[in-house]
Amino acid sequence: MDFSKNRGLVFGAIKHIEAVSKNDLLLDLLSEEALKTSEIEEEDLNIESVQSAIKRNVGFTIDNKKIAPAELHISEMIVDLYKSISKHLHAHN
Repeated sequence: MDFSKNRGLVFGAIKHIEAVSKNDLLLDLLSEEALKTSEIEEEDLNIESVQSAIKRNVGFTIDNKKIAPAELHISEMIVDLYKSISKHLHAHN
């Protein structure tokens, strides 16, 4: 299933989950998509670094952990996609 379909299916369910669980679910969804995308490009990314970068990009944490450029780039791309889809979905509700 592609990212937009995954996002759409999860979107309604997220409203019924506690805030901490929402963050975990979002992190898992975005991380999984980032890793799948990197596999297509035949890149082998570190899951912990990808998750740290995603957390930083969505504002969950602010840490000084060094993140490799590949993990940082894919996280920025996936978070940007998530935010643009969210804006589009909210605009039509």
